[in-house]
Amino acid sequence: MKKSFWFYGLAALGLTVSAFGCNPYGSFCEAQESCRGGNDKDIDACTEEIAAEADIGSAYGCDAEWDALWECAEADAYCNNSNWTYSDKCQAKEQSYSQCKHDASGIK
Repeated sequence: MKKSFWFYGLAALGLTVSAFGCNPYGSFCEAQESCRGGNDKDIDACTEEIAAEADIGSAYGCDAEWDALWECAEADAYCNNSNWTYSDKCQAKEQSYSQCKHDASGIK
């Protein structure tokens, strides 16, 4: 399955407090970078990328769609031969989130 560019940065939607304090994405990014062989800078970049995508979704009024996608990704992401991936379970949620942003945008 082809995943959107930002979804690879997701990895897991850890809503628990991690080594990154209150950052809800720290656990997910730690798991992703452990799988991929990344370092602390990769973890930091991952958390920033996911937080930025959440902010973008919020700016478009797509919080519910983002939350649904994140919950799915967090539950479904896994390591496969040093690749952080997810099954097709989240595809409909990803499409719903993308459609919400598209619909809210003035760019058609």
